[in-house]
Amino acid sequence: NDWPWMVALLASHQNNRLFCGGVLINEWFVLTAAHCLNDKRTEEVTVRLGEFHFRWPSLSRRDHEVERIDIHEKFNPKTFDYDIAVIKLSEKADMRDKAGNSGNIWPICLPPPGVQLESKNAFVAGWGKTSHGGFPSEVLLDANLPIWRRNECEQVFHIRSDPIDYRYQFCAGPKDGEEDACDGDSGGPLMYKMESGRWAVVGIVSWGIDGKCAVAGQPGVYTRVSAFSDWIYHKISST
Repeated sequence: NDWPWMVALLASHQNNRLFCGGVLINEWFVLTAAHCLNDKRTEEVTVRLGEFHFRWPSLSRRDHEVERIDIHEKFNPKTFDYDIAVIKLSEKADMRDKAGNSGNIWPICLPPPGVQLESKNAFVAGWGKTSHGGFPSEVLLDANLPIWRRNECEQVFHIRSDPIDYRYQFCAGPKDGEEDACDGDSGGPLMYKMESGRWAVVGIVSWGIDGKCAVAGQPGVYTRVSAFSDWIYHKISST
């Protein structure tokens, strides 16, 4: 598994149906999108770590119950502003698989403040639909996406009168309509490899134009994780 921090969020009361992605940021906490959890109670959510192929259980797969859900206090379910949330697991994540080996479950880094992303490339991953209106993927898929410059992004959304707040959001996605995040990938991480060689979660899958995906010239909108560093640290340091 190339992405050992990937999390599948499952609906406990609906036969563990996948409803969103997330990312492990330390042994107790998962980062995801607020809109994934806005109508969920803790007992309705199962956090699955170490997943790769849903149909073939692996030694690394671990399901966790949820102790607490913290949705950003300013989250707006109409505009998806402040679309960020953290989940506290009911017990500490075990980084070893059932055979005692480590490496299949591991937390990702948070980005340094002010990290410059424009015109860089980053990876998104998830088990979401493989096409708009299609079926979810049974296996974890990823896509290498360009991060758009602010003026490119604002041109698209200015035309649509869907303004995005670039302090807290940014755009990424295919310029030629190939691979992209899609339904079911919400809450999952946009991952950037830093100069140190470590991976950081720089974005959270938030929304796409008209709910569509992989449309040329229509980027997806991501929550800018570095803008919420203080909020995240506050939430994960409160027991």
